[in-house]
Amino acid sequence: MRTLIPLVLLAVILGCAASCEDPLGVSPEAVAERIRANTPTELPPITSEGLNTMGAYIHTDTGRVLFVASGVERPDPIGAGSTDCEAFQNYRYLDERFVGIVGKWCPRPEIGDFRRMALGISKYDSDSLVMFFSYKPSPAEDNQVYFATQSSISYEPLHENASDQAISGEFSYTAANRDPPYDTILVTDGRFDVTYGLTP
Repeated sequence: MRTLIPLVLLAVILGCAASCEDPLGVSPEAVAERIRANTPTELPPITSEGLNTMGAYIHTDTGRVLFVASGVERPDPIGAGSTDCEAFQNYRYLDERFVGIVGKWCPRPEIGDFRRMALGISKYDSDSLVMFFSYKPSPAEDNQVYFATQSSISYEPLHENASDQAISGEFSYTAANRDPPYDTILVTDGRFDVTYGLTP
């Protein structure tokens, strides 16, 4: 009888391992599947409704990269959801009279994507623009930042309203790396539709 009980328990455990689902969805496989299912594969639509979206294609010497501002939601051990990387950092800087928009692509190491990307837009009340794109392939590699000059930026405003703290537009530009290897990138099909907070 002593031998029979452990064998029964072992059969139950092995059977569950083969067929039971992770009730909290926190196993490595479940997390990877969730992140894979929520990883953008195309640009967001062009809108002007304050939907907090941003996307563009980044063209480099080695090919085209899809950038979509998006955080990564990971479940914690008690089953609650958490976003460990916020997709946006948008504010109106009253003292300097500009709206600063920063969208982020957050790393997804669970599916082998260690990239960290950010796209920034500063729109001043004088209608001047500053735009940049930063790219860090992995934690061990250096961050590369590409800056666009005013003359290389094409910008089409769609909506800007201080009362609802929202701004949207379309853009494209050529940007240069100020550090080695001093390469350039082309940003095309850019679009954003965001809300923003106010700084003190």
